[in-house]
Amino acid sequence: MIVLLTTGVISLISLIGVFVFGKSGRITGTHRFIVPFAIGAFLAVTFFELIPETLEGSELYGSVAIVAGFLFFYFVSNLLIRITIIMMLMVSMITAAKQKSVH
Repeated sequence: MIVLLTTGVISLISLIGVFVFGKSGRITGTHRFIVPFAIGAFLAVTFFELIPETLEGSELYGSVAIVAGFLFFYFVSNLLIRITIIMMLMVSMITAAKQKSVH
C-alpha cells in the first residue's frame, strides 16, 4: 500500500513538473512534455527515496553528504553555464569577424 501511495505522489510531482516547466518556450514538440516529466520524476525520487535513505544510513554524515552533493551540483551547473556563455560570445565574435572581413 505504501509503495502505491509513493508511486502516486511521484507521478503527481512529475505532472507538476510538466505544467511548470512545459510552458516555457524553450522546449518544443514532444520534448515539451517529456523533459519536465523527467525533471519531476528525478526530483521526486531524490526527495522521497535517496535523501531519507541517506539520513537513515548515517544521521551526521548523511546530512553532510546531502549538503555536499547539492553544493557540488550547484557549482558544476554554474561552471557549465559560464562556459556556455563564453563559448557563445566566442562564436558571435568569430562570426562578426568573418562578416566584417567579407565586406
